[in-house]
Amino acid sequence: MSPLGLYLVICLTHLGQHLILIKMLNLGVISGYNGEFKPNDSLSKYAAISTIYRTLDAAGKLEGINTAVIKAKHMKVMTASNVPNWTGMYEAVSYCLEYKIIHQDELNGFIIADQHQNATRSEVSVFFRKSY
Repeated sequence: MSPLGLYLVICLTHLGQHLILIKMLNLGVISGYNGEFKPNDSLSKYAAISTIYRTLDAAGKLEGINTAVIKAKHMKVMTASNVPNWTGMYEAVSYCLEYKIIHQDELNGFIIADQHQNATRSEVSVFFRKSY
C-alpha cells in the first residue's frame, strides 16, 4: 500500500471515519492515477504534496490565500528544481514552500536521475503534520 493510502486508511479506519475517506475520493482529493484510486501503488513525493494541498483546499484552509502571489514568489526555485508542470502542482509546491511544509532543498530529492522518488510513510506523515 502506498504511504499516503496507508496513512489515510489507517487513520480514518482507526477513527471509524470510512465516510470521510469516501468523501475525499468523491471530492477528488484522492484521485489516484488516471482517475483510479489504487492504495497499493506507490506515491511520489510530488503526488503526496499535491494530495495534501488538495486536502487543505477541500477543507477550506486555503480561503483568503493569494496563491498567485505565492506561486510567483517561489517560481524561480520551482523552475530550478524542475518541479513538474502538472495541473495545480506549482500552486501546491509553492504553498508548501511558503508555509514551510517542505524546504526548497528537499525538492532536490523529489526527482533523482529523471525518476520521481516515492514518499515514505514517515515523509508523508511529516508533510501532513506540518500542514496543520
